[in-house]
Amino acid sequence: MARWEILLRCMVLISVFSYHAIHASPAAVAQTVAQDGMSVKIAGRSMRCGQTPIVMDNEIPSEGLSVPGEALYLNPFLLKRLPITVRLFIFKHECAHETTGPDELGADCMAAKAGAREGWLKVGDIDAVCRSFAGPATATHPSGKTRCANIRRCYAGTQVASTRPAATAEAKTSSWSSSDASSAEQTAREK
Repeated sequence: MARWEILLRCMVLISVFSYHAIHASPAAVAQTVAQDGMSVKIAGRSMRCGQTPIVMDNEIPSEGLSVPGEALYLNPFLLKRLPITVRLFIFKHECAHETTGPDELGADCMAAKAGAREGWLKVGDIDAVCRSFAGPATATHPSGKTRCANIRRCYAGTQVASTRPAATAEAKTSSWSSSDASSAEQTAREK
């Protein structure tokens, strides 16, 4: 077989796999959520967030999004790119927003403590979690450095005071993303 024929066949196979990855049926993705819509399997673990419904949605712009009192949204296509421990951490972090509201440090702390208590988060795994949100502070999220230090303290079992933004009509949702342009730390310093 000629070299160009091998290359052509490889390109066809890559195209077929890419097409199926991009156009996977939503039904196939949704099968990870239980029939009752209240639990999801992540890396073989059945995860539940109390009585909060779980929605798989590959249209949300981040790996996870919490709308307290409504639902916990997960983007399966973005999550599958991450290590298992990070996926579990994101689920627990978003679930924690049911309790903490928009408090990112509080949600991180609850997720770290849950991971330690449940045995899926080890000291060595914290670096992978930290890499998943490395970056500067935004309007909704503290810097990756601040969040990472907070997670390490919480994992170690020390209580950390978190900065809880005032509840406003605008602070009803929270997501895993840290792509907002303005700095939450700068705003906190200005107050």
